[in-house]
Amino acid sequence: MTNSFIITRINNERNILSSDNPEELATISKELSNLSEITDSYSELKKAQGELQEIKAILQETTATAEEELKSLVQEEYQEYLEKIKKLELQLIQVLLPKDLADEGGAVIELRAGTGGDEAALFVNDILRMYERYAVLCKWNFEILSKSEETIGTIKVIQRIPITEKAGRVHTSTVTVAILPVPSETDVKFKESDLRIDYYRSSGKGGQHVNTTSSAVRITHIPSGIVVAIQDERSQPKNKAKALRILQARLYDMERSKSHHLRSENRRQQVGTGERSEKIRTYNFTQNRVTDHRINLTLYELDKVLNGESLQVIIDGLKVNDQIEMLQSNDNI
Repeated sequence: MTNSFIITRINNERNILSSDNPEELATISKELSNLSEITDSYSELKKAQGELQEIKAILQETTATAEEELKSLVQEEYQEYLEKIKKLELQLIQVLLPKDLADEGGAVIELRAGTGGDEAALFVNDILRMYERYAVLCKWNFEILSKSEETIGTIKVIQRIPITEKAGRVHTSTVTVAILPVPSETDVKFKESDLRIDYYRSSGKGGQHVNTTSSAVRITHIPSGIVVAIQDERSQPKNKAKALRILQARLYDMERSKSHHLRSENRRQQVGTGERSEKIRTYNFTQNRVTDHRINLTLYELDKVLNGESLQVIIDGLKVNDQIEMLQSNDNI
C-alpha cells in the first residue's frame, strides 16, 4: 500500500463528506481518521528510512579517515535509527490491521468459580479485584452489575496454600472468564415480543424489603434461549435495566461469533469445562508467578499483576500475538 494510494482514498472520502446522511458522515469521518493515521505513520517511516541512508553514507565515508570517537558517535546514531525504524514498521502494521469496532466501547466481564470449591470462590474475588484495579489505573468506569453463577469463558488456574490449610499443601483452583463487548443501541435490536420478563422476590441477603417485594427480574430472550436474572438492587427498574444491558452484550457476542467462525471456534475451545487441565493462564501464589500459556509469558510479580499494575505487560504481549495471527490469516491480508 503506497502513500499516494492512501492519499487518493482520503481525497475521495473527503469529496463524499458533502452527504446529508448523518450515519454515512459518521462512518466516513472514522474512515478518514484511520486513513490519516496510516499516511502519517507511513510518512514518518519513509522519513526515518531516508535519514538512515544519509547516516549510512556518512558512516561509510568516515570509516577510513575519521577518528575513533567520531566513528563511535555515527555508529551509535545508526543503531538508534535502526531501532526507530523497527518501531515505526510495527506501528504502521498496527494501523493497517482491520479495526474491531467493538474495541471502541465498553465490556461486560463474567467470572465464575470452576474446580476448587471454596478456594475457587476466593480466587474469583482475586480476579475481580485485579480487573477493578486495572480499570482504575486506566481511568475507566467500573461497576458490578450482578453476582451471578452463570457464565462462560477462558480458564485461569490458581495454585496457592490457603490460609486455612494447616498441612501446608498447595491447592489448585480454576476460574472461568468471559469478556463480552458492550454494543451500542443500534448494534443489537430485538422486539419486545421476543422477551419474556418475570418478576419475583429476591433470595439471600438484602433486608426485609428485598425479600418481600418482587424486585428481582429474569429476562428470557425466546429466540436464542438466553436467560439473564438480576436481583442485586432493591429497585425493580434498576434490576431490569441491568439485565437488559447484560442480555444485549450476550446477544451481541453471539452475533459476532456467528460472523467470525474462527473466533467462535477458538472461544469454544477456550471455554472448556472449568477443569484444571484446561487453562490459558496460571497464577502461582507460592512462587509469586503468573504464566500466560497462550504466549508463553512468565512474570515473577504476581502481586503486581493482581494489583492491576503489571497486567498491562500481559495485555501488550497478547495484542502483539493477536496482530501476528491477523497478519498470518488469509482472511485479513
